[in-house]
Amino acid sequence: MLEHKFENELSSHPNWLGGGREPDATELISFSFNGKRMIGRQGESIAAALIGGGVREFRQSREGDNRGLYCGMGTCFECLVQVDGAVSKRACLVPVEEGMVIQTQTYAPSLRFSKDRNEGSNLDTQFLPRTIELVVIGAGPGGLAGAISAARSGVSVVLLDERALPGGQYFKQPAIQGASSSKTVCDKQSLQGKLLIKIAGDLGVAMYRKTMVWNAVKVKNGFDLYVTGDNGSCRITTKQIIIAAGAYEKSFPIPGWTLPGFMTTGAVQTLLRAYRVTPGSCVLICGNGPLNLQVAAELIQGGVNVAGVIEI
Repeated sequence: MLEHKFENELSSHPNWLGGGREPDATELISFSFNGKRMIGRQGESIAAALIGGGVREFRQSREGDNRGLYCGMGTCFECLVQVDGAVSKRACLVPVEEGMVIQTQTYAPSLRFSKDRNEGSNLDTQFLPRTIELVVIGAGPGGLAGAISAARSGVSVVLLDERALPGGQYFKQPAIQGASSSKTVCDKQSLQGKLLIKIAGDLGVAMYRKTMVWNAVKVKNGFDLYVTGDNGSCRITTKQIIIAAGAYEKSFPIPGWTLPGFMTTGAVQTLLRAYRVTPGSCVLICGNGPLNLQVAAELIQGGVNVAGVIEI
């Protein structure tokens, strides 16, 4: 049930599916953005929490123009914000936490020390095994399939992914649980991903979320990987690597594409499927491919007015 102390503030979240009034099985948390107190849900990304509260402007460009969420998957770096004094945090990847102090990132911000949230501040934490037979980078469909095949052959596997949830862009898993979850995200596509994740876990595949490989060096008996994540940073050695970094949308730039509120179809679908947040009350979809029609249907199902679908 919704916590009583937040009842009077939920009307300011028009972009939550259910209008902000639907009971959730998810804990509500408090954070601030540019000095204003806001309400989010445990498991949301910063981007989802801000858009859920009606905020679309995250950072400023060199010219002072406002920028916001665009790709929704950490590749474009348009949604950078400052978190607890730490600069250049990707709002689409960092989960919102109780008491976070989030600010708009200005162009070329000054570097400052952040308060400790265990975000890789310890450079000597060996949170992974030092020697691993196989490392799979990327927990999407390809990475999960590769890890499962290797584990079935008796190989010891570690699966790393920089996102908070496995499944990748195709098998997006719900981060928010609520009364409408079964209607919005628990479809065949999501359940297929959930099954693959379970199979991998049952086979003994060790999965590490919010963990990024930032360097790889060829050594005598394999590779040295340099890894950073919530638990710190460390170096590991592996005999083999499967890189399943996945794909991302390549949008055709047109005038206005940098305006806050202009985002890719994948970003919209991530908001809907993973976080149960709509991008707004009225949406125009433009592009090509079947995904646009799928997103249009999901938006309508979520109560959004789809002004049109323009096929280019």
